[in-house]
Amino acid sequence: MSITSIRPAQPTLHTLNHLGGKALGRLLGLPPATTDYTVERVRVPMRDGVALVADHYTPATPVGTLLIRTPYGRGFPFTLIFGALYAARGYHVVLQSVRGTFGSGGVFEPMADEIADGADTVAWLREQPWFTGSFATIGMSYLGFTQWALLQDPPPELATAVIAVGPHDFNESTWGTGSFAVNDFLGWSDMVAHQEDPVRARAALRQLQTRRKVPRAAAATPLGEAARALLGTGAPWFESWAEHSDPGDPFWNALRCNEALDRVQVPVLLIGGWQDLFIRQTLRQYAHLHGRGVDVALTVGPWTHTQLLTTGLATCARETLDWLGTHLGEAPPAGRPGPGLRHRRGSGPRVAQPARVAARHHRARAVPAARWLPG
Repeated sequence: MSITSIRPAQPTLHTLNHLGGKALGRLLGLPPATTDYTVERVRVPMRDGVALVADHYTPATPVGTLLIRTPYGRGFPFTLIFGALYAARGYHVVLQSVRGTFGSGGVFEPMADEIADGADTVAWLREQPWFTGSFATIGMSYLGFTQWALLQDPPPELATAVIAVGPHDFNESTWGTGSFAVNDFLGWSDMVAHQEDPVRARAALRQLQTRRKVPRAAAATPLGEAARALLGTGAPWFESWAEHSDPGDPFWNALRCNEALDRVQVPVLLIGGWQDLFIRQTLRQYAHLHGRGVDVALTVGPWTHTQLLTTGLATCARETLDWLGTHLGEAPPAGRPGPGLRHRRGSGPRVAQPARVAARHHRARAVPAARWLPG
């Protein structure tokens, strides 16, 4: 598979990315940037002939490679928090739009194509002349699911993964309580279906209106008709999620990555929030990997799902950079020397943890943490 350039980023946007990345790094209290970088848009071919669009951030002095696969676009804020932030600290960053989103070919069917498309992206990655020989994956939410999808059949070049609030089993996410999580996934479906509206103000206004409309649609019956009235012609997947309530239904096979928990061997950092809708899966992931003897660590803070992009971003970025420096880059070992757990002070409960972990000492600049031996 070969690389196909589309065009370099416009100079003005490139300058804004640099300035924004530096400002964000200072705001988050991160170590200073170490290198300059450039950005190029590329197309990555899939096995079925579809091409996925990605932005490749190339540092002048590389220390490693990061792969990030997202349905939410490659513009603000992701160009800063995933592109500029890490490229300026020496990482090649491939920020890729998944199938059917933001210029990538094909049709977006949430989760369904991520195993195959992730594998094809790695096949392309290993052929690039700039590839550093190993890579890491990072990202939150859906970006975490794309990492579990890759771990279904872990490529040998994968060195480590940082998965924040990322589910591995979408049936558990939607039907895990015994009833369909309509409020969470009706709103998400509406957002994704309309996120590429060319008029940004209109897209933002729709998101504000959706917050009021989703509860009304969720309370109406029949649900399918009420949801479709909100979604319009978008999000054709929603009804199928609501209709397949049986966790054993083969429909869910493509939307769960349970085997990844048994196949992963590389070090994994998990980041969760006490109020995150995926917290049960995050804790289960930690317990399972720790029980297998995988080098796994977990940080849980007083955050909701979306607060990982706001109040939790500084913690997430610092922990990620520490982890990458230890397991991928050329920075001296830092952060966690082995399996461990951190509880971020805040409004989260001190619940009994899923596995017994050893108390560890962490550097003072890392997350203020309460450390204990859960029994």
